[in-house]
Amino acid sequence: MPIAEAESGVRAWCLPLILAALTFLAMLGVTLAPGRAGPVALVFPPWWSEAQVAEGASRAGRLIRLGGLHFIVVVQPDATQAGPDRSNGAWMTLNPRLFGACSAAAARR
Repeated sequence: MPIAEAESGVRAWCLPLILAALTFLAMLGVTLAPGRAGPVALVFPPWWSEAQVAEGASRAGRLIRLGGLHFIVVVQPDATQAGPDRSNGAWMTLNPRLFGACSAAAARR
């Protein structure tokens, strides 16, 4: 197979693969997003100490439990807030029910 034919075949698959990847990421984002009410899992930078994580979590709401890793915490946002924002240093807010690391069993460890 000449190189030109191989390159055109690769180009033909690039757009569908990119669209499929973007669709998957969008679906993943919707699935992992926390609900409007209820607890949320906050993921902080892994190199933060437990004290830094606790301080950031306390600014987001009431601490419910720790996650399976020291930089993940589950909080109940304050009723006055629409939800935790990233001003507390968290990288992501996720739905804690979707992850084993945020479950009550992981917190008992």
